[in-house]
Amino acid sequence: MFIKCFLILSAATLLAADRVSFQAIIGGKDTSIEDIPWQVSLQYNSHHLCGGSIYNEWIIITAAHCVDRIRVQDLKVRVGSTKQNRGGQLLNVEKVKIHQKYYNVNNAHAVNDVALLLLSKPILLNGSRKMKTIELATSTPAGGSSAKVSGWGETTFGYPEILQSVDVEIVSFNVCKNSYAPKNIEVTEAMICAASEGKNACHSDSGGPLVSNGQLVGIVSWGPKSCNQPGLPGVYADVAVFRSWIINEAAELVRTKKQSL
Repeated sequence: MFIKCFLILSAATLLAADRVSFQAIIGGKDTSIEDIPWQVSLQYNSHHLCGGSIYNEWIIITAAHCVDRIRVQDLKVRVGSTKQNRGGQLLNVEKVKIHQKYYNVNNAHAVNDVALLLLSKPILLNGSRKMKTIELATSTPAGGSSAKVSGWGETTFGYPEILQSVDVEIVSFNVCKNSYAPKNIEVTEAMICAASEGKNACHSDSGGPLVSNGQLVGIVSWGPKSCNQPGLPGVYADVAVFRSWIINEAAELVRTKKQSL
C-alpha cells in the first residue's frame, strides 16, 4: 500500500516529474477507523484529496501542499469513517493556515509542509471510538523506531474505498539525506523519513499521519515518483520541529473562532 497524494490542480505536473512526487500507501492492509481514529479525509469538490489528523475538535493538521492552491469553500473534511466517500461526519473548512516558511520545489517536494484547517463547526467527539485527537510528538524518534502511516491514497491496485495502513521504520536523518543527495534534493532537519521494504507512502495521502508510540511524529509530504523505490524512503514534515507552531497557531485560530460565535 502506498499513500498517494496528488495536488488535484497540478496532477499533470506531478505525473511529469521525473525525480520525486507528492505522496500514497504501498504494501498495506484494510484498517478500521477505530484503529486510527485521528485519521481524516480532506475532500475537494466531494472527492478525496489528502489525509489529515484531528488535533482538537476545531483543528485538522495536514500538509501545506494539499491546500496551497485551493479555495477554502471547496474543501470539506470527513471524520469518523473507515470509508473515504461516506459515513462519519462531513464538515466544512472555514479557514486554512499554512506555515509562513512553506515553499514548494518544482511541484515535486515541499519544505515546511504543514498546514492547519479550522472547521466551521466542531467535531462531535463525545468519547467516540471512531474519532479521537492525536498527541503531538515532543521529539523526533530515532532511526529504526517502528511507526505506522495511513490513508486512502493510491495502492498497487488503484484508489481504495477502505482506509489503508502500513507499518514502517523511521530512517535516520543522515541516511535519508544521503539517499536523496545524488538527485540533488535536499532533505532538511524539518523533515523525517520512513520506509520498509515493499512498503511506503505515495500519492493522495499526503497530509496524513505518521504515528509512533501513539504520537503524531510526521505528516506525509513527498517521496520518490515510483513510491516504492528501493533506497529512497518516504519523507514527512517532522512534527516535533513544528510542535510549537502548531500549538500556538491552533490556539489562535480557535480563540478567534470562539470570539466570533
